[in-house]
Amino acid sequence: MEASPAQPQNSNPLDFKPPASTPPAAKPRLAFLDAVTGLMLLHMMLVHASGFADLIKAPFYVTFTPYDAVVQALFFFMPWFYFKAGVFISRGLPVKAFVRRGARRLLAPWASFTALGFLAFFAFGLLQGQGAGEMLLSQLKLLLRNGAVEGNMALWFLPSLFLVRLLYRVLPERLGPPACALSAVAAATLWHFGLELPLALSTVPAGFAFLMLGHYSKKLVTSPYIKYAGWEGDTSLVIYRGGAPL
Repeated sequence: MEASPAQPQNSNPLDFKPPASTPPAAKPRLAFLDAVTGLMLLHMMLVHASGFADLIKAPFYVTFTPYDAVVQALFFFMPWFYFKAGVFISRGLPVKAFVRRGARRLLAPWASFTALGFLAFFAFGLLQGQGAGEMLLSQLKLLLRNGAVEGNMALWFLPSLFLVRLLYRVLPERLGPPACALSAVAAATLWHFGLELPLALSTVPAGFAFLMLGHYSKKLVTSPYIKYAGWEGDTSLVIYRGGAPL
């Protein structure tokens, strides 16, 4: 008669632990989207660094330099970020959770880096003998007008994107393409008549239009048969080059 197999030390069924589940495989990234975004980020850093160094030249048709050519060729670099946000945005979260996530990812970095930029600007100003009250007042006016302060002027984009995403989430989806078209018209109107809204909110209509374009182009952009995303420059050309504050 064969001996019964040895029983495990912990044979209590209450001690049973199910095997660890395998985490779902991450979705493969779209290399061309990452490549275009990386190019736009590098271009954005070049533009801002050139502005700080006072290297921005005349339009390319006056002084045709490699720098001017790049700036003119990639003029749609800001609309691209709204467009890409529209490709990946989702209405799945409840509004409160959507707002909390957006505030954590966009408004919190905006507030912290705005404060850091202001402190650096304030310190340099004091070293140069500028008055504290004068600097505080000038930066408050700049913040109310542009949504950013000296030292981190590019941060206007974060609250703008937050508001654009929130509008997309709370507006009825049935508005669809008409809302996109009206936003584009509103953006061009603001730009044409020189109407600037506080906190850089003049960028919101144009940003909403591009986000909606990204939303409605999602299937095309994420298709495995699409290898290049250069066509988004053509859609940018229709709205942005015609006049839109971004």
